[in-house]
Order: sequence, then C-alpha cells, then structure tokens
Amino acid sequence: MDPLVRLAFEAEWLDPSSGVLWRYQLFFYPVTGEVEMFDIKNRRHFLKRIRCDGLAADQFFVSAKVTVFSRALVITAYGDEATRRAIEARVERTLVLILPEAVDHTGQILDALHYAEDGSPSGDGKAASSEGPLRVANLRMAALSPAQAAEFAAGAPDAEPLAAALRRGPVVVLEVVGSRASARCAAAISAGGVLRCSPSPEAAAREAAFLFGPGRAQAMRSGPDSGAPSSVAIIKPHLLRERREGQALAAIQDQFAVTALRLLRLDRGAAGEFLEAYRGPLPAGEWGAAVEELASGPCLAVQVAPRGALGGDAVERLRALCGPPDPEIGRALRPASLRARLGKSKALNGLHCTDLAEDAGLESSYIFGGAWDE
Repeated sequence: MDPLVRLAFEAEWLDPSSGVLWRYQLFFYPVTGEVEMFDIKNRRHFLKRIRCDGLAADQFFVSAKVTVFSRALVITAYGDEATRRAIEARVERTLVLILPEAVDHTGQILDALHYAEDGSPSGDGKAASSEGPLRVANLRMAALSPAQAAEFAAGAPDAEPLAAALRRGPVVVLEVVGSRASARCAAAISAGGVLRCSPSPEAAAREAAFLFGPGRAQAMRSGPDSGAPSSVAIIKPHLLRERREGQALAAIQDQFAVTALRLLRLDRGAAGEFLEAYRGPLPAGEWGAAVEELASGPCLAVQVAPRGALGGDAVERLRALCGPPDPEIGRALRPASLRARLGKSKALNGLHCTDLAEDAGLESSYIFGGAWDE
C-alpha cells in the first residue's frame, strides 16, 4: 500500500503487571491520524482502525516509542518494504550534547532545534521547516565519571576536548530525528564550543547506545542526591506535541537550577500511581483526565533547586511560577504564570508541579530514581 496512505510496522509492548511482552502489527494512516493493531501471537485484531489524537507520521520509525491510547509501544521493525523506503528517506538521527556551560539554556536550545529551517532558525523563530520538524526522540541530563567520559570520547575526531568538556559537569543529551537532522542541528546550534553534534549518523548511533542504553540512566545519574531542597515539574505531553516544551523549560531555568532532566513515557498505571496523592483533593473526573493526559505521550520531567540569591522554598516558588491549576483562573489572577500562558484546560494545563514540600522527595525518587531507566 502507498506509504502516504498507510505506514506498517511491528511493535512491542511490555505489560507492567504481568511482565508479558506483547507483539503487534501496527498500522498508521497519516492522512486521517488513525491507527490499527493486530495481535501477532493470537492472530486477531487487537485494535480496529480508529483515530488517535496526538500522533503524526514523523513519530514513526524503527526504535521509536509511540503512545497509543496510553500504551507505550516500541517500534521494532518495518512492516513492509514501502514503509521502510518512505521512512528511511526522511529520517536521520543525530546526537546533540549540550555541554556544561550551556546547560542553563537547554530550554532555548530546544526551541531553536524545533524550528530549524534548512540548517538555521526561521526569521521569527516559530515557522516550521519545509523539511518537517526535528523531533527530540530522547533526552536526559547525565553526569559522566572521568572513565565514562574517556570511553565515550574514544575514537571521536574531537576526543580530547570532548572528554575534557564531559568532565566539567553534567551535560544534557538529546537524540534528534528528522530530515537531514545532522546538518540542520549543526547549523542551528552553531555556538562555539558549548554544543556538539555527532559527526556522522554512525557516530550518532554509537553515542546514543552508550548514553541511552539499558542501565545507563542510573550509571550516569545526576541531580537527586545533590542534597539541595528540590521540587519536580513535569511538562505535559500536549506541550511536547505542540513543540512548546522549550518555552516552559526556559521559564523554569530563568528562576531555578535544573538538577535532573529526562524525557519519559508513563503508561496509564504509572501515571495513576504517580498522581495517587492528588486523587482525594481533585474531583474524580478531573483526576482521571489528568492521568489520561500524563499517559498520552512523552513528557519532560524536571527536578529543580533554588539558585543563588533567589533562594527560598523550591516547592513554593515553583508552584507560584506554574500558577493556578485552572488556566482560566490563572489568566484572570496570574496572567504571567506558565499555566496561564501555555495551558488550555485543567487537564491540558501545561505542567504538573509538586504541591507539598513533603511530597518533593517522593516525586523525585519515583521519576528519577530508577523506575524509568529505559
């Protein structure tokens, strides 16, 4: 079938309750935004063709993770030759390292990468490239030991300065996917010495395996053990779909030191477990909608600590920056708050943030403490 009409893949889903790995044929219909799934083992329809909001063709490629009705699927193979040709013609991967000196500007860098047009940001900074958007497929903050830095840099053309940079402090690692990703990233982030793009697709694959492979999140963990009072924000999936997570993160970085950062995907069970403490205070419908939104796609988790002279209670200050949970109330009372500026409804309000100081450690441990080591 014409890949413009239907894309075909094989995908897996690990059931967190039973530990069973399910395999599916997965079809995506780009024109209508519909998905269809077949259970390979049982040879039956698992999901009849139905529209699934929030999905786009550029999210589908081998090794990608896509969320279909709160179920996080890993794409393992192409389903037919036409799909393989169509996807590989437009998808290239590269790895961007935000070195220690630029980590505080990660939000601005994300925004620039999203709108990279033919190798440079567009004039107004908000016009999407004619080649299609660059998508951040994976992201995390990492602190490498001297030995890890040397191992990562070994064989790279810039091995010595790269290893030295990695030893200076935590870095932010982004795996970026899109048409001519390497060239567009290299041009869009040409800021001498503080950002680095993989020199080739082959190098990007090796470096991504080193930094994002199994067990790496804990081996190169940053942030949670810093000892500073902290709070947690989760930039919700709808902002990532709208490519506005960079705006939210930049506003957070204006006021806080970011001590941990990662892109993650929560299924419905994990999202409900994380938000369990909020079940009582919220009406049932609102709590359920919040869970559905958090499980609807990738989100960006941020741990923050007070910075410099600003000091103060991290939980209280972050809550003030985010504003009232209802964006409509925020626009009336706190129009400069993040939820007022970026939110649409109580569920699609841009961000979750820790509500009580006593919950900060629990939320940080849940998100950054190993449960989601991908």
